[in-house]
Amino acid sequence: WKSKAHKVIGKIKEYAVKAGRVAVRPLLQFCYVMTDAETTTMEKALIYGAIIYTVSPISIIPAAIYHIFGILDEGAAIAFVYKKVKDKISPAINLKVDETIEDWFRPDYSVSEVGYIE
Repeated sequence: WKSKAHKVIGKIKEYAVKAGRVAVRPLLQFCYVMTDAETTTMEKALIYGAIIYTVSPISIIPAAIYHIFGILDEGAAIAFVYKKVKDKISPAINLKVDETIEDWFRPDYSVSEVGYIE
């Protein structure tokens, strides 16, 4: 499951650029729960399915055609799995999630010696 989680992290990062910090948070929580030894195989399978369904361009209800309803099906998948695994999301997992989000959304600029932004 760790190798699956590692592959999924790359997909989540691509999705994160489009969706933003708030939308990517539960997906990262799921990914880190998936690598936890205490998570059952069934929970890992549910998590993996929800992540893949959310970041995949293929959807049962396409957002391009049905707009808000196309987004709601991904939200329903996330909500269902979140309810199943929310007790597995520890403070340590939330810390990893926060660190990953900060790394992914960190500004791509720096302050030079003279005070200009490069």
